[in-house]
Amino acid sequence: MKSFLLLVIALTTLVMAPASHADSAKESAFLESLVFTQDVLPANCMLRKAAPGEMLPHNIPSNPYVSSDEQFIHDFSSPIFSRDSGINTADIREALYSVYLCSEKETGIFAWRFASNEQARAGMKALSSGIKSSYRISSAGSILVLQWSDNADDADGLAMQKLVNQAMSGIEGPQMRAMSLDAPQD
Repeated sequence: MKSFLLLVIALTTLVMAPASHADSAKESAFLESLVFTQDVLPANCMLRKAAPGEMLPHNIPSNPYVSSDEQFIHDFSSPIFSRDSGINTADIREALYSVYLCSEKETGIFAWRFASNEQARAGMKALSSGIKSSYRISSAGSILVLQWSDNADDADGLAMQKLVNQAMSGIEGPQMRAMSLDAPQD
């Protein structure tokens, strides 16, 4: 009986073990790869520049912004994940804030790297339960991406989602997407 319990504990530890350091580093660098440069953006899209003296939400210092700072992660993520969602911001290792202007409309890419794939799936479920027509959600491995647009049917917003989907296809792990009901799926 004792050896059976040790085997169960060993298997549980193996199954629940975090990704290797190489996988973690790859996924950390991945958030930065979601900041798209002008050469890949749709023709009428550009990174939104803050006006002089303009404060970004949650005291974010720049656009784009990728950080593993716990205070930033908490301040940025708490309004997005409701208290009822069961998402603990302490389980988020890194977050991305990026906003673009496309044909005078804003579109954004927010992303999180969770401590585990399971936590990212829980985050996906939490976001999916309150999905708005202008949201598109993707998850792969420990990465969760929320792409939003002022206009869900906007061709630029859909082009941005294609960029996200292409980037997400490079992450190993279960791939999941929850598109809004109003937006066409690709």
